[in-house]
Amino acid sequence: MQVPYHKTRLSSRGFDVVDELFSELFHTIEIPKLDLLKRLKNTSHLFEQTKELREKSLNHVFELKPVTLEKYTKMHILLVDDIVTSGATMLQLSRLIQSHFLQAKITYVSVAYTVLYEQNSTKA
Repeated sequence: MQVPYHKTRLSSRGFDVVDELFSELFHTIEIPKLDLLKRLKNTSHLFEQTKELREKSLNHVFELKPVTLEKYTKMHILLVDDIVTSGATMLQLSRLIQSHFLQAKITYVSVAYTVLYEQNSTKA
């Protein structure tokens, strides 16, 4: 299951980065690609925001598409994204998924993980 882009961002890019990065992996290891997530709001680029602002920006951004829950009760979900900065997106999506699929196991995969450095602005 991939972290979805908003239709506006997808249209401006012209292609789905996450799909391009992971579709071959899904095919090779024979994992079905589930399209169960929807992005409701077009957020600004999260990597430019502080951790606190990212968490606030992601409130009510995603929803699960209507599905027959019985089919997915005990699944292991591979949640993929192109970059993880603070983990706020993965945390929001994990909460959403587990609120509907209580017994789901979630594994995160991304191409890049950034290390955040707090800059000390006080001068010695």
